[in-house]
Amino acid sequence: MGQTCCADEPGDTPGTLTVSVPASTAPPGTLMSSLRGHWTRKEDRMALGTISANSMDWESPYQHQPSTMWEAGPETVKMILAGKEYSGTVSLSENPITILWEDGEVWTKTPS
Repeated sequence: MGQTCCADEPGDTPGTLTVSVPASTAPPGTLMSSLRGHWTRKEDRMALGTISANSMDWESPYQHQPSTMWEAGPETVKMILAGKEYSGTVSLSENPITILWEDGEVWTKTPS
């Protein structure tokens, strides 16, 4: 984590990363809209951050820029974190909603 990139195109700013996301990212009424809200890690209930329309805004202790997120299937979301793409399986039937990430970490949506 904490990767840095270089300005290699005219107008690029050192230390920034531009990510392209499919145009269909988070239209109203989709999986992403169900995920909007505050999230914690299930294992220790550590506050992680807030998912908005197409990003995860991390709590300040994580020192991450917002991570781009998008719907990749009916029950699948993807996220870019520190330049790496992660895939998660969403369980809308659980109360509260959870995301099981490919590395085994489970996120739980905090009830509103």
